Amino acid sequence: MDSPSLPLEADQGLLRRFAAGESTACRTVERWAREIVLYQRLGLTREDREDIVQEVVSAVWSAASRPDFAVRRTLRAFVRTVTLARAIDRFRRRRRLVPAEDTLPDPGPGPSEGAESSEASSRLYVALDTLDPPCREIIRLHYFEDWPYARIATQEGRSEATMRVRMFNCIRTLRSRLASG
Repeated sequence: MDSPSLPLEADQGLLRRFAAGESTACRTVERWAREIVLYQRLGLTREDREDIVQEVVSAVWSAASRPDFAVRRTLRAFVRTVTLARAIDRFRRRRRLVPAEDTLPDPGPGPSEGAESSEASSRLYVALDTLDPPCREIIRLHYFEDWPYARIATQEGRSEATMRVRMFNCIRTLRSRLASG
């Protein structure tokens, strides 16, 4: 039963020696931080890793210097938490931002294309209204409702081939009306 408290007591002793500035304890905390930063492979530069290690040692020393500070789990777990927090902060600060260029073309339609598209859409709907109701229905189901020919054929009680021929004839009529309109 005493074994779970032994590492905590050893950690408390190491923490006291670290706060007092003992070189062996300082090197231990620094080594842990360095191992954790290298193990995580966050794509940080060597300089960033060295800075993080120094920030961790400073943060752990600052925490250890407070009279009310106590290690809850293990000292290594505390060092790991601080190290990962500092590494993530550094990684987020390094985020590459791509400046927006004023010379990039606008991918959307320009005013003239929008007007032409609107006019073409109006002409299409007028031409659709001139078709007979069965043609309007098959075009609506297939192009606007995304029904496959097999489903339309089932609803109409016809074969799929018949629906395809009917669609071909309806589209041909629609094209001729658009061309003449």
